[in-house]
Amino acid sequence: MLLFFGAALVLAGILFFFAYNWKEMGRFYKLGVIQGAVLICIAAAQWKGLSDTTGKVFVLSASVLTGVLLAVYGQIYQTGADAYELFSGWAVLIAGWVFIARFAALWMVWLAVVNTGFILFWVQVGKPLYHIPYEYLCLLLAVIHGAVLAGFELGTGRVIPLPRNRWMRWMLVSAVLIPLSLPTLALIVQFGEVRGQTVLAASAWAVTVVGGYRWYRTCTPDMVPLALIVLNGCAVLLTLIGKGILETTGLDNAGAFLVVGLFILGVVSLAGIWLKKTAAGPAFHTEGVDH
Repeated sequence: MLLFFGAALVLAGILFFFAYNWKEMGRFYKLGVIQGAVLICIAAAQWKGLSDTTGKVFVLSASVLTGVLLAVYGQIYQTGADAYELFSGWAVLIAGWVFIARFAALWMVWLAVVNTGFILFWVQVGKPLYHIPYEYLCLLLAVIHGAVLAGFELGTGRVIPLPRNRWMRWMLVSAVLIPLSLPTLALIVQFGEVRGQTVLAASAWAVTVVGGYRWYRTCTPDMVPLALIVLNGCAVLLTLIGKGILETTGLDNAGAFLVVGLFILGVVSLAGIWLKKTAAGPAFHTEGVDH
């Protein structure tokens, strides 16, 4: 843990160094310092070896500095590239390191970069020029995270090396559920304006919730992703209940919100009781993924 904090402090120091001395630094000096830092990190990773956590942290540092290098290059030469191109290039350049290092934190950084690239592409190009609905973006992000999660669960690490960290599983489950939840909630709130792609994304959410529940309840018992799935289902259910109460009852706003609040307490309490009872079962006493 101290190693991670140390690496974060060093990277933050480099960023603040450039911010403070930007005007006084020449362009070759700026690029040279960053490239030198990347080379030092890679050399240190080679020296320590990727079987050692220190070596993996050096690869992570080199990957972050690669993004800094691209940003500085674009600012110096005013390439005119859109922001999504920077993140796309960043993701492509460090992809090899991600697969080689087998480091969960680096995988999360890479997925964050990939996600940012796709989101910025939709904001800058997909929506204004091609009028691509946001539901397709949500589906794409869910598919990307779902593919990595499937590789994690099904043991494809022999072909595509993936780290076996439980917290990575939890992050990936959340990353699959959240994009699919947005169109599902929109389907409930704006039912009169339903579009085909909204129904498609909501259907994908339902399949994901049912399949994820069965997988983490019976195939690979793990309470954290199971709790995430149940919590996500509660949010959708309560949205449906809340809309029904607000639109079908003759209660004023205060009365309607009071009733909705009582339903929230009831649903969340029942979910908590069920999760506690499930966690006490024999299937959850032994979980097969390394910490």
